[in-house]
Amino acid sequence: TEDIKYSVMNTFPVSFREYLALRGTVTYPTGQLDVVVIPNSFNATVYVLSSTKQNDPLLEYILENIKPMGSET
Repeated sequence: TEDIKYSVMNTFPVSFREYLALRGTVTYPTGQLDVVVIPNSFNATVYVLSSTKQNDPLLEYILENIKPMGSET
């Protein structure tokens, strides 16, 4: 088997609703990912959203519009 080396770069905390998320870049030999790690304080789950495009409009849309199930706003 072949080892694939990943690196985490340029991470910084970002405000996400009333919580803090972590945003950064994951690099690997053939490319990189824009990654956001979002904690869910209700059930200790962590969500990882990623995109192969830097500043991907779809990822930005998801981050702006994601909300807990059953919330009105």
